[in-house]
Amino acid sequence: MDDANARRVHAWIDSYIQAWNSNDPADIRALFTQDAAYYTEPYSPPWRGRDEIVRQWLDRKDEPGQAEFRWHLLAVTPEVAVVQGETSHPTERHTYSNLWIIGLDAEGRCDEFAEWWMRHPAPTSQQGSQIRHRPARSQSTFGQECRLMGMAVRRAGNAAQRLRLGGRLFARSATPELLDAVLDDDSCVGA
Repeated sequence: MDDANARRVHAWIDSYIQAWNSNDPADIRALFTQDAAYYTEPYSPPWRGRDEIVRQWLDRKDEPGQAEFRWHLLAVTPEVAVVQGETSHPTERHTYSNLWIIGLDAEGRCDEFAEWWMRHPAPTSQQGSQIRHRPARSQSTFGQECRLMGMAVRRAGNAAQRLRLGGRLFARSATPELLDAVLDDDSCVGA
């Protein structure tokens, strides 16, 4: 993994966590370009521009110390990073898996941010050692994954970079069909 780009991503995420804990509008604003797009969930329009991002963030803020975030970098190029994380809300006993696609400009500010989060089911005494079946994706879920994940892969530039990033992105959980669809420019348009 490219060390210089990985350091830029680490610095940005450190600043993001600082903003998450402070809820200071200046900390939030410093993360994003003037015209940044922040995608918070599938099928919803993004928050557009710094002012809207700050306003929406503060409308949905976590209080300092309310959440714990652990993460690791899955892939990085000069333009985009893919981060896998886990957010815990100990007082509410909720845990979420996260996947972030972060587009960074030359100054290290985010110009496009997409986050996916999945709430973990509440543990039951019966879940102990059972193997859990992962249900098949619906066609609409497949299309949404294709569109959103394809954004990161297509931003990587040339075909070799796209294959490396696509392979890293999907090696853990995606189906071969999803990887093929993302690597094919036309299949993600209007999916």
